[in-house]
Amino acid sequence: MKNRFRKLFRGMRRTPLVLLLVISEALFVALMIPGIGGIYDVSDWNPVEEPLLLTGMERIHDGVWPWQAYAKETEQDGNGEAGEEGRNGAFGSDGSSETAVQQSGAAGDSLDAAGSGAAEASTAEDGDAAGAAGAATEDGDAAGAAGAATEDGDAADATGATAEDGDAAAAALQKAKESNPTYIHADHMPAEVNDKVVGAKDYGLADKNYLSPDDTVYNTDTEGIFAQNGDYYLFTDVDDSYLADALIIGDSRTEGLHGFTSMQKSTYFASKEGLSVYNFWDKGVNYYEPGEDAAKKSMDEVLAGRSFGKIYISLGINELGIGTTKKYYESYREILAKIRKAQPDALIFIEGMMHVSEKLSSTSNVFSNTIVVQRNGAVATLANGHDIFYIDMNSVLCDADGNLQADMTGDGIHLYASEYEKWHAFLLTRGIQTTAEAADGGAADGGTIDVSAAQG
Repeated sequence: MKNRFRKLFRGMRRTPLVLLLVISEALFVALMIPGIGGIYDVSDWNPVEEPLLLTGMERIHDGVWPWQAYAKETEQDGNGEAGEEGRNGAFGSDGSSETAVQQSGAAGDSLDAAGSGAAEASTAEDGDAAGAAGAATEDGDAAGAAGAATEDGDAADATGATAEDGDAAAAALQKAKESNPTYIHADHMPAEVNDKVVGAKDYGLADKNYLSPDDTVYNTDTEGIFAQNGDYYLFTDVDDSYLADALIIGDSRTEGLHGFTSMQKSTYFASKEGLSVYNFWDKGVNYYEPGEDAAKKSMDEVLAGRSFGKIYISLGINELGIGTTKKYYESYREILAKIRKAQPDALIFIEGMMHVSEKLSSTSNVFSNTIVVQRNGAVATLANGHDIFYIDMNSVLCDADGNLQADMTGDGIHLYASEYEKWHAFLLTRGIQTTAEAADGGAADGGTIDVSAAQG
């Protein structure tokens, strides 16, 4: 045996380059070991198909470096107790607890939120058009005025053409709006249309290199796909049939949503460990059709393959240590623009990035909820309230300080398998009933809510 080792060492001395490579690889792998389950997610890792060295090289390609693992603790004791207020509340950006916004499909609730003095239609005796709400096209041109008033104050059927013109399609659209209790017409987007961004306690450790100044202005569009147009929809409860034409896009967290919930039987998924806004188009993903095994596809192939009714996007955890919030926002915006071009009729749901645990956020300068909250606030400005919506599952997953509940996670980043169902249940409270769905047999009670006057 000793002779064999001597021969081995003699051979290695004759090939110093090989020896150097072996030692370098061993050191590199040793550096990566603390990141397993943290910056190197291993929820779907197969060491035979993808050696740890290859995983590390992929993360470096994504801008995640091995030594980032030493900036955080990844073990959870699982003993944290979350208050009931934290499970059901939303949080302000300063970390203060607020009552969660209750999303209701009832027209009366929406009218109360807007102000009881809101008129059903803003009319003028002199025949001036009131409540014009042009639906913005992709190039920003306004199309159609809804709610033009006649001389006696009665609302005319106008969504780009009047009933006098014989435009039956426009009249049908207006009728659908009037029969949809989740539809709101307003000069400004009502606060209850999108979720509030859930805040979190700031432990003062977040690396300033990954933040943008607090006064940074993000979306200010008045035209185009991210602009408000006067037509808005409230969230309503749905069942799994609503998600039958949905595509859920995301990183390893979304892989868990697919793998550990019944959604895999009824919903389309395109997800991959390490997916980020920076490699969105060049990183192959696992594409799952309902009840089927994964197919390897590019995101372009997924979006070109079929028309989806809804598209949900959950990204951000892999980008926390890359660039500023403004850079993240700009890349996210470009992704949404390309998705809209590929899927012009889909409702798009921006899912707020899931927070991390207190143990991570209070010890790491990268995996910090301060960075998470700022980035969620930035991309939330892209939600226009009529076909792009912001939803924030942190209202049901976080404790009173806005941290991911300790008893829901093992590594501070990913949910335990049994906890993903809470995410699934949350999505079923954030359905959107469009006018087309109302016309096809949706809610028949209630009427269009016009809150223009109340909005000022």
